[in-house]
Amino acid sequence: TVALQQTYYDWHMNHYQEQGYTEAEAKAATLRYIAYPGTSEHHTGLAVDIISVDWQNSGKEIIDTFEETTEAQWLKDNAHKYGFIMRYPKDKESITKIGYEPWHFRYVGKTAAKEIMKQGITLEEYLEQQKDGK
Repeated sequence: TVALQQTYYDWHMNHYQEQGYTEAEAKAATLRYIAYPGTSEHHTGLAVDIISVDWQNSGKEIIDTFEETTEAQWLKDNAHKYGFIMRYPKDKESITKIGYEPWHFRYVGKTAAKEIMKQGITLEEYLEQQKDGK
């Protein structure tokens, strides 16, 4: 919900400000992983965070070391077969404007997912190609 997203956003803002960040710095750091309340892809019903039961039961935070699990590797190798893409891949932060999240998947349909995977591109790059008629 937007209310829950607001809770996450506020917590991160406070966390960074308690560490000495200015308000502007805290906002930039927060928005690296937390969508501004009301703008999350999760609200569309097309995005989902996927982690393993073992990871969840361990009490670990959702962090990028999740990529080291066999479940994360399976998702990376197979999600496109079901129409999903890893929405925020590593080394693409300058394009997506969001930090690497190996647990965040977005449904784009099988055709688009296979093409995005084949080219190793982001949703933004794919949409730009579509706009340009490529």
